[in-house]
Amino acid sequence: MSTSISQQQALLAIATWSKDKESALRLFLNGEIDDCVSIVVLIEHVITVLDKAILGLIALDDLELWATILESRPHFKVNQVEGVIFALANPAQMGELSIDKLTALKQLMIPH
Repeated sequence: MSTSISQQQALLAIATWSKDKESALRLFLNGEIDDCVSIVVLIEHVITVLDKAILGLIALDDLELWATILESRPHFKVNQVEGVIFALANPAQMGELSIDKLTALKQLMIPH
């Protein structure tokens, strides 16, 4: 691997859209993530990313891109959050994304 970030760290960086996401995405583009490496995407990961979008740290277009990556790559096991990821990756399903919709979605995801 040509970078200091591990494959597992790269997947987590993408799942949480963290500051290391650029290095992680580069690994994907260079084919440096083994097919057998995967991560379970948790509710906490999605809430973290939704918080970033609600605070304006992630553009809504980037949120859609994030969800599309998680939905389409076998490295991400999204079973726990499949409906949310699908909705975010396909905004036609829930209408145009907005901060109000993301806030409501986040509230639905928070365990009570």
